[in-house]
Amino acid sequence: DPQPAGNISSQDAAGLFGGELVLSASQIEDFYRCPFRYFCRYGLRVEPLQRAEFSPLVSGTAIHAVLEQMVRLHGGKALGEMDPAALHAEVVELMNQYLEGLVAAPQVLGARKLYLFNRMVSILVRVLQRLGGEFAQSVFQPAGVEVRVGDGGPVEALRVQTQSGSVSVCGSIDRVDLMELDGQKYARVVDYKSGGKRFDLPDVYYGLNMQMLVYLYALCGGGKGQYAGCLPAGILYFPAKAEALNLPRETPQQEADAKQGASMHMNGLLLRDRKVLEAMEQNLAEEYIPAALKKDNAFSTRSLTASQEEFEKIRRHVMRLIGEMGDGLCGGRVAPDPADGGGPRSCENCDYAGLCHNDRAGDRPARPEVKVDEFYALLDREEGEKKA
Repeated sequence: DPQPAGNISSQDAAGLFGGELVLSASQIEDFYRCPFRYFCRYGLRVEPLQRAEFSPLVSGTAIHAVLEQMVRLHGGKALGEMDPAALHAEVVELMNQYLEGLVAAPQVLGARKLYLFNRMVSILVRVLQRLGGEFAQSVFQPAGVEVRVGDGGPVEALRVQTQSGSVSVCGSIDRVDLMELDGQKYARVVDYKSGGKRFDLPDVYYGLNMQMLVYLYALCGGGKGQYAGCLPAGILYFPAKAEALNLPRETPQQEADAKQGASMHMNGLLLRDRKVLEAMEQNLAEEYIPAALKKDNAFSTRSLTASQEEFEKIRRHVMRLIGEMGDGLCGGRVAPDPADGGGPRSCENCDYAGLCHNDRAGDRPARPEVKVDEFYALLDREEGEKKA
């Protein structure tokens, strides 16, 4: 029988990875989801089989491309002022330009593809109207799209010194919004998600869901030009989708619009500073951002916020995890260790299960669940142990 996969020697690891690692933020998450999966994909460079068919009309890439272009061309507030017919026409033009780079004669589409094209245009128009509505009432405005981190971009790579060398994290931020308050610049990073991804703070403890935080700390620590000297205002996932809602025909338009807006509500983690939050949403009614005030002017329990001190604690934790990954890889730590203990979300659906040969019956215990109210206490304890 094939032997279960395990760690490799530090000599082999040095040949594969070297001491100076250059990673993307998503690679860090891959490692903490399971080191063996990372090893197969980025060490051995074994690519999983992909289905041959691909339709750019059902790809989130098309949504990203058009959103990027529209924000680049119009900024923030101007989106909210666009005539609906002009907005629709421009989206159609940009979609055609996008398709021209991928398929021959995009103007000649069959019935199925024409339906998908019109559906994608409809989704993008609603998403852009939502985006324009948010910017119309926000002091934060887009300063850059597809902002490079590292590789000569306006944000330096996030660099962590390790015992075995260093780790540099590079990548690209979908959008950076800036705002100045009392002479201080604040930055938030926004990621467009065509899926249903949500930010879950306890995941960060185990090295998951860190991508946006990594880029936020890179921006605030190594931003140049307009990005220099920024304080973190937060991270936000913007749902870049607007599926048709199944509502009764007699539903009032105002109610339908409210339900459509709720389906595109952003989530993430924001700075717990009332002035900064009011610069994102004037009434703090949780219409756009995950923060709301109660009648006693305290933040609601649903608000996803952190103080400056807590953001700094998270930063130190993220940097420790990046460093531990670097030392772990250089030491040969590539044995299977799925984040959920080998449950159906990791092992059974893993592209590399055929190479792993480990028992996927769940004999590895899942990592203990971390509750939000325990998160910072765990970071304090971890930091104390590291200093001891």
